[in-house]
Amino acid sequence: MELKDRFGGQVEPRKWYLVPLNGIEETIEKIRAGTLADYYYDPWQCPNRPNETERLESA
Repeated sequence: MELKDRFGGQVEPRKWYLVPLNGIEETIEKIRAGTLADYYYDPWQCPNRPNETERLESA
């Protein structure tokens, strides 16, 4: 697989992540809405979960 950086230089990935498509789509929605900082990714309970402080404040 060939990957290039923003300058066109060849790069080799050092890490790969397995994220379900719905997790990626939800993350994109949160980036667009400006709310991504309010969530964290939990690989065991995908998709994104509210940050701990958010959960405590809403309880």
